[in-house]
Amino acid sequence: TNGELINKKFDKGAAIRRLSDHTGIPIADTIAFGDSMNDYEILQAAGVGIAMGNAVLELKEVADYVTDDISDDGIYKACKHFHLI
Repeated sequence: TNGELINKKFDKGAAIRRLSDHTGIPIADTIAFGDSMNDYEILQAAGVGIAMGNAVLELKEVADYVTDDISDDGIYKACKHFHLI
C-alpha cells in the first residue's frame, strides 16, 4: 500500500505545461508515462500520454497508448514502439 499527497492548486499536467513554456519545447512534442491517478492530468496534457500496463483503468482510458507493466519493461517497450530508442 502507498499514499501520495498532491497540492490542490497544482498537478503534473500544469507542471508539464509550465516546463514546456519554460524550455520552448512544444507541448505536442512531449511524452508522459503514468500508472496512477496522480498522473491523469499529465497524460491528458502531454503530446503523447502513455499508461503503464499496471495502470488503473481510468488512466488507460485517457492514454494515447498503453504499454506493458512497469515490471515487464513497459517503458523500454513504449520507447521502442515510438522509435525513441
